[in-house]
Amino acid sequence: PGFYQLLVKVKDRSRKEHHFKTKFKDHAMFVVDSSLQVPMPDPKLNDKTVAGIDSDGDGIRDDIQRWINEKYADKPRTKMAIKQLAMSKQLDLISVSDKAQSIIAGREMLDDLDCLSYVVGNEQLDNINREIKYKMLNTKDRQYAEIKANANFSGLSIPVRYKEED
Repeated sequence: PGFYQLLVKVKDRSRKEHHFKTKFKDHAMFVVDSSLQVPMPDPKLNDKTVAGIDSDGDGIRDDIQRWINEKYADKPRTKMAIKQLAMSKQLDLISVSDKAQSIIAGREMLDDLDCLSYVVGNEQLDNINREIKYKMLNTKDRQYAEIKANANFSGLSIPVRYKEED
């Protein structure tokens, strides 16, 4: 979710390409949620591995996806931002054995936290992040995976991006 400059490439019947884009300051808001409700997984099977069950392959465990869909059903922007964060948190947990991938996932997670902060504000950000972390780290193996992911990311410097004011 967020504001994006719209860039479109269209091919007509003669295969000729046409390029269109909005003006520099004219941005379009996109919130696309094509997710269907997934079945609630068997807790014993879901908790056997760090990855858990992701029946639709969207990068979010099914139990987490259901919780997000139900809790934020009436807030589509918030729901999409939290799903984006859940995806990066999940990738962070399952990629701990590949340090380079783990670092990429950690950076993605920081970007997703920024996005969520933009959508809900800083006051709600901490509460939501705490709640999703509690739900996602519901087994010892998942907690150990987070510790390993944090160790992979430890000591790195991350450049801060400032938004220029108009």
